[in-house]
Amino acid sequence: MSAARERIQPVRTETLPAKTTPEQRYWRGFTNSQLVKEHNAVTHIAFDPNRPHNFAVTSSTRIQVFSSKTRKVVKNFTRFKDTVYSGEFRHDGKLLVAGDASGLVQIFDAQHPRSLLVTLQPSTHPTHVTKFHPSITTQLLTCSDDRVARLYDISSTEEPLMSFGEHQDYVRSGIFIPGSEFGGHRML
Repeated sequence: MSAARERIQPVRTETLPAKTTPEQRYWRGFTNSQLVKEHNAVTHIAFDPNRPHNFAVTSSTRIQVFSSKTRKVVKNFTRFKDTVYSGEFRHDGKLLVAGDASGLVQIFDAQHPRSLLVTLQPSTHPTHVTKFHPSITTQLLTCSDDRVARLYDISSTEEPLMSFGEHQDYVRSGIFIPGSEFGGHRML
């Protein structure tokens, strides 16, 4: 027969209340995320500067405009034949511009995805950058893999206003910088 054994109780340490830092509380506030599958890589994301600040996601052969409140697709721009780059809103939010891998640049009415307003063919190489001037609503910057940046007036699209062809490599980014000494904008 075996003798009765006394049970050994494990020693437990006191648990302290969890201390969260302000940064942890900040990041835990982003629990309402949404994952959207895309067929190809996302090449550009741009936010509408006007309320409700929807955002355009450029991927594959389309631009999808998502609601900033519901994160659902509210508009689809699909009139592209090749990979699309740099879908950008104009500063008033009324126009959307994008370039594609064939060099074609298309300007749409941002409220009506089916209405294509202007088409430019600045290059036969991929046009990776398309941006509207921040204050002159009719000027558009395009930058392509042919090593040339061009500034267009979209009311007369035959020839660019200026061409900057002194680049040694592909032009994959461009921006207008405010605050020059004359109160205008510079292009970088």
